[in-house]
Amino acid sequence: MHSRTSIAAYDKVELAPVTISQSFSPYLSPKDKEDLNQVSRSFYEVLSQKFSKEYALVKHPTPGSMLIQVVVTHAERSWVAPSFLSKVSWQLQAFNSVLTYFRGKPAFAGEITIEFTVHDSMTGALLFAGIDRRVGGQKLFDKEVFNSWGDAKNSLQFWTDQAVYHLCLARGGPNCTQPKA
Repeated sequence: MHSRTSIAAYDKVELAPVTISQSFSPYLSPKDKEDLNQVSRSFYEVLSQKFSKEYALVKHPTPGSMLIQVVVTHAERSWVAPSFLSKVSWQLQAFNSVLTYFRGKPAFAGEITIEFTVHDSMTGALLFAGIDRRVGGQKLFDKEVFNSWGDAKNSLQFWTDQAVYHLCLARGGPNCTQPKA
C-alpha cells in the first residue's frame, strides 16, 4: 500500500527492532524462541547496514524520517539432513516435487512469514504495509544449507534487498538494483 506522500521527501530511517509476534511466540519451544530471536536480531543488523547506505539512521522520530517496523508472524526451521538429501537424490527430488504440489512447499524446507509497516515517524501516517511468506528452495550450493534456520535467514536477506530496492524505486532513484530470489 502506498500513500500520496512522496517517499522522495524522506532521507532518514528509524528502524524498530524486529520482533516475534505475541500470537506466534507461545507456540515456539524455548530453543526455537532463542534461535528465532537470534535470527531476528541478525535481520535487524542487516536492515540497519543496508538502509544506512541510503538513509541516515535515527533513534527517535525526526522530520523526514520513516519508521520501519517488522514482525515475524510465523517461522519453521528446516530439517537439515533430509532437506540436503532431497536436493542431491533424484528420487527424493521427484518425491519432493509431488509434495510441493500438494503442500505448497518442499518437504523438509524451512519457512518464515513477516508483516511490515512503514510510517512517517512524526505524524504516524501509513506509507507502506505488507505481509510476505517465503519458503526454502532446492538450491544445493547454498551457504546456509547446513543451518536449520538457513531458509529463514536467506528469506530475510532477500527481504532486506527487496525493501531497499522498492524504496529506491519509490524515491525515483537512478541505480535501483532488483534482488534475485
